Amino acid sequence: MIVRTATSDDISDIERFAHRAVHDAYDQLIDATYATALLEEWSPDTLAGAIGAGLVCVAEKEHQVVGLVEVGVVDGDPVVRKLEVDPDLRSCRIDSWLLDAAEVVALEHGGVRLLAGHIAAIEDAARFYERAGFAVIGTDAAKDRRLDTVWRARPLFADGEYRTFAEFHEVQKATDWKPLVPALHDAFGTLSRDATVVDVGAGSGLGVVALADATPAEIIALEPDMTMRSMLLARIDGAQILDRVTVHAGAVPDGLALLPDSVDGVLAGHMLGHLNSEERQSLLDWTVEHLRPGGSALFTVSAAANPAAGEPDERRVGRHRYRITHRAPAPDAYESFAEVIDGSETIRTRLSRGVWRRVTADDVRAGIGDRGQFVEPAPGIVLWRA
Repeated sequence: MIVRTATSDDISDIERFAHRAVHDAYDQLIDATYATALLEEWSPDTLAGAIGAGLVCVAEKEHQVVGLVEVGVVDGDPVVRKLEVDPDLRSCRIDSWLLDAAEVVALEHGGVRLLAGHIAAIEDAARFYERAGFAVIGTDAAKDRRLDTVWRARPLFADGEYRTFAEFHEVQKATDWKPLVPALHDAFGTLSRDATVVDVGAGSGLGVVALADATPAEIIALEPDMTMRSMLLARIDGAQILDRVTVHAGAVPDGLALLPDSVDGVLAGHMLGHLNSEERQSLLDWTVEHLRPGGSALFTVSAAANPAAGEPDERRVGRHRYRITHRAPAPDAYESFAEVIDGSETIRTRLSRGVWRRVTADDVRAGIGDRGQFVEPAPGIVLWRA
């Protein structure tokens, strides 16, 4: 089972799914005429626009659509639409997974709250949204009181791309820094305690701790995401390096103004793909201008065009297995679906979407120009010495 962003290739499968799910949900509760009228909103022309805008997510099992949710907008607020699940799978929590996916889409499109509406006759929907933290905010009356629309809302707490995926980020990224350890020692290992190294896009601090093991230098960490900074501070506290690490809240390019005027090292690990070309060039220009002669800058770059869909990454955490499936729905995008599995049961899921651009070693060379010495100590790693 996976939850993912829908594509135009799903439309015919969605039509088949919708016909079964909608008639099963409404024929006996209201009547078949009402269900048929609802299905007009599931027409290919109607779906195509929402799918093209990235507003539709599907649950897929054995290459078949078994659930769907769409996000629309009402008076500037994102709203859950068409939340339906295959009748045979309604006890499998797929509706909760789809609601989480809808929140991810809603966060991308702004708003301070997520709305949901259901007709009064659907008591199961009322209980579902109440359990999910949605409070009633109003009712649109209809002639048939069964068809009154009950409107509900819950807050959206947007603070960056990683807020809703932070715990899974830790599970999948914990081993990413191990291949960089030799390069960190090579780049910064000879620096003294009086030297300064900046970690741009420091994330949750995995790289900061690895950097602190490689060098006795002072570390300045720049990280824009509040959730990542919270984890970073907890991690450096656990590593007992609070006295060596200064944390700044900021993003490239504006956050670069918070950094020292002159530094001995620059680390930009697993973050260049988040930057557009102008932001990336700002970082490279800053590095050239502020790195002392003889200093080193270490960058990680893309070794492939984009993470391809394949076997999920899986790690065991106590009694649970964390499984993460990656997709590349577009050239400059990533999508990750995470599951927490207890025994044979998936007990929690999360969909994450974001921008990730391909940045190669040649892109870094071109941005810095013919100034200093370039070394590629391993695939996906570029070391520049001023």
